[in-house]
Amino acid sequence: MEMVVKDKDETLSYVNDIERNLQRKECNFKVYDNGEHVYIQYPSEKGDTELSDSYLEMKGKKITSCDESYILNSEPDYVEINIK
Repeated sequence: MEMVVKDKDETLSYVNDIERNLQRKECNFKVYDNGEHVYIQYPSEKGDTELSDSYLEMKGKKITSCDESYILNSEPDYVEINIK
């Protein structure tokens, strides 16, 4: 989870051209396939009430964006809800 948060933080900081400092406590997660696929919800900017989301695939230490079809009709192995 920490790797996913760090990856999203770096992406948001780059895209918005401002340091984001995304924290795990600001995100919701669903983990599939023993950690191979992760769905994350997060506020793009600090204090946002609207959440963005991403589907990610993890291969070792490499994180890539993936299509949600990988996790459709699948039950998550782990769910963490930190914000609503």
